[in-house]
Amino acid sequence: MANRRKPPRKTSGNKKQESSHKHQGGGNRGHQQKKRPDHGRSNRHQQQTVASKISETMKELPMKAPQSSGNSSTLVKVIGFVAVALIVFFGYFIVQEYLDKTPVYGKHGWDEEAGAPVAWEDAVRYCSSHKKRLPDKEELKTFSKRADKKIKAIGLFWSTSAAGDKGDYMTVNLGSGDFSPSPSSNKFAVICVK
Repeated sequence: MANRRKPPRKTSGNKKQESSHKHQGGGNRGHQQKKRPDHGRSNRHQQQTVASKISETMKELPMKAPQSSGNSSTLVKVIGFVAVALIVFFGYFIVQEYLDKTPVYGKHGWDEEAGAPVAWEDAVRYCSSHKKRLPDKEELKTFSKRADKKIKAIGLFWSTSAAGDKGDYMTVNLGSGDFSPSPSSNKFAVICVK
């Protein structure tokens, strides 16, 4: 009795089979034992067979290269375009800031040194003798942002901008960028531009 195996659990499927056998041959239960699956070697063999069939099937399938979806490549292009646009946009302001603070002296720009204080007519003659011209008030105001401290310290400079009908002209303070009208007979510093 010690070697006797327990019969398999009865399920609803087993009951139907059992009941059908009883009707056919009379209920001889001892002869109707089902084979239990062997959990050892045959199960591993089945797994290996299934795995080999799957790998063969996979080899037979045509290999498709992974396609990059149109959406992702478009997104990359849009992000790249936006990045370049932002670089150009902010680069413009960085360059403008640099140019505003960098003096443009020399052959094609402003004089490196200011002329002595003179009347307005003498200032015009001074610039024409140097093959340059006297700047207007807006040019001087812009130049005040990038002029040297040495030139800014001089104070007021003549411009070509007229101030009314009396023959007065605008002077610009390079230290502050402010401008005001002055009679042409007053003496102020001169700086010329090409």
